[in-house]
Amino acid sequence: LISVDSDVYDKLMESDFSALENLLSGENGLATRFEERFEEYSKFGGIIDNRVDGLETSLDRINSQRERLNIRMEQVESRYSSQFLAMDRVISELINTGDFLSQQLNNLPGFTRDKN
Repeated sequence: LISVDSDVYDKLMESDFSALENLLSGENGLATRFEERFEEYSKFGGIIDNRVDGLETSLDRINSQRERLNIRMEQVESRYSSQFLAMDRVISELINTGDFLSQQLNNLPGFTRDKN
């Protein structure tokens, strides 16, 4: 955190403005040092650029994984749907066979059914 003593600042403004100017924007001034310090972060291919590129790559990978997962989920849903329909047909056939067998047993001579 940077703080400025306003009394010292006011005295410098009145007595030696060029010294204050050098302090802030001179060759070794604060502005120059800030620029040098933050250049590695803000320049093309710097730390921030590399971080953004890394995050975009991660996002692309996640989106690709999501697309593959959606495709797999659609395939699983299709497979389960086909299996369910096949099972439903088998159950329907078994019910029909059971009904047929019940009718045949009821038509046998001497077959009595307990109606309780």
